[in-house]
Amino acid sequence: MYDDQATRLLLARLQGVVMHHARWEPLGPDEMAAAVAEVDEVLGDHPGRAGLLAYVAGILTGSRFGHPDELAQAVIAGSVCVAAGADEFAVDGWCCIGAERRAQADQLPAGARVL
Repeated sequence: MYDDQATRLLLARLQGVVMHHARWEPLGPDEMAAAVAEVDEVLGDHPGRAGLLAYVAGILTGSRFGHPDELAQAVIAGSVCVAAGADEFAVDGWCCIGAERRAQADQLPAGARVL
């Protein structure tokens, strides 16, 4: 869906911003406001803002299912995306895609052996 290079760079920057603000415990009101302000700075009035935020929230969260040490921080990053205006209905779909991508990445390549 997001195939053009400019959008992919924007998504990478957005993911970096939300992960920078995500901690291992929920953000306080001031921290959340600062995170949302930085997201606003990155996205501005981008016409696909809600969808881009949903993508980042879903992919981050979904790709960390089954990895509790990573999931807590990803859920907090997702909450930053939701607070910044993510399309909450689209997040679930992107979570499924993130989980599928993680499962594929965790597979050993054909012919590989674990020593």
